[in-house]
Amino acid sequence: MMNGYYEIILELNCISDKNNYQVYSNILPISKTSKSNNLLDLQVLEFYDTPSEEILNLDNEEWLRAKKNYAGRMKFLGPTFLDHEYKSNTWKIHTMKIKKDKDGYISKGNARSRTLMDTKIPVNENIYTAIDIMNRHIPKRYN
Repeated sequence: MMNGYYEIILELNCISDKNNYQVYSNILPISKTSKSNNLLDLQVLEFYDTPSEEILNLDNEEWLRAKKNYAGRMKFLGPTFLDHEYKSNTWKIHTMKIKKDKDGYISKGNARSRTLMDTKIPVNENIYTAIDIMNRHIPKRYN
């Protein structure tokens, strides 16, 4: 893969006792960076419009801190996979320690997230956790 920016969408074909259905992921951005890239890569559980412009306008010191790579950690805007609720009224950038299994897949383990920075940008929309998203997108099984 060459250096650059890529977008991937995952399609899941689900089979149950009564129904077959398809579930699609959000667009997953993948960036293979080089040292000269000025790229800030933040994971989100749901797409949010509100903070984008303000984050792009962070002052230089905050920008450099936010885009820094932290070995063995993923950076999230808002809640991480592990957060059951988001209590803040401002957008925060969190890091979460990750481990990769022998096949290179990410395993969460018992990791906890920590706040890297508070952007002070007010949250003006509903924030969804991983549980909220799964409940919305995965059909409930009926007995």
